[in-house]
Amino acid sequence: MNSSLNLVGSPANSQFSLKQWMLSPAGAFTTAAVLTAMVLAESIAGWTPWAPFAMGYGLLTLLIPIWLKAYTFRPTQVHGKALWKLSGLILVIAVAIDFGVFGLGVDWVLLHTGWSGDPFYSLTLATNSLIDAVALSRQWSITKGQLVFALCVLVWAPVAEELFYRGYLYGALKAKFSKPLAWFIASTFFGVRHVTHFFYLWPGTISVAGVLWCMAAFVFSIYSTYLYERSGGLLPVMWVHFLTNIGGLALAL
Repeated sequence: MNSSLNLVGSPANSQFSLKQWMLSPAGAFTTAAVLTAMVLAESIAGWTPWAPFAMGYGLLTLLIPIWLKAYTFRPTQVHGKALWKLSGLILVIAVAIDFGVFGLGVDWVLLHTGWSGDPFYSLTLATNSLIDAVALSRQWSITKGQLVFALCVLVWAPVAEELFYRGYLYGALKAKFSKPLAWFIASTFFGVRHVTHFFYLWPGTISVAGVLWCMAAFVFSIYSTYLYERSGGLLPVMWVHFLTNIGGLALAL
């Protein structure tokens, strides 16, 4: 009887242990590291037939937080006008930095230093080169390549990225580490993950544009996490992410 009970209970206990481990700081860090390696592999041309679209990574970043219930969706700390003001302020900062500094600002500097027109330096041109390369390899029109890119940026990114990096990874890390350190680690993973997409253009991957995208994503993650902390929910962060990406998409396309 005891043996039978243990056998019946084993699967449930194993599942519970896996969830507990993944929700721990070590488990969350390991999961983020594995998924970063996964998106790198999926982004490199020739490694997977769907490169640079990281389909496995994209699905896992969406399903893992949902499975673990490792996020708070609705704001719990700020509501009403206060929430609108806070979200609006973060949106203005996000657009100013993402669209202004790393987009128009960098392109302006390049124009006045004689380095304009080179995707090695310009994040805008590097993104366009990535889209063009994907469209060419799949025999798509440039318009179709832009449409697929836009769908990823506007539909998947604001939902899955916030669920995984803010809701799950940051939430698990701050259970052990100080908030600033958890903030930094989660934002670093967020920044590094973005630059992996440029590996589709290998060997011309390690570039100023790649570093700029990593930095832009890192900074975006900093104030997105601040909004998550202040509001107590991911919904306003998702909206700010969505609206910011519209600005970045308009610049890139």
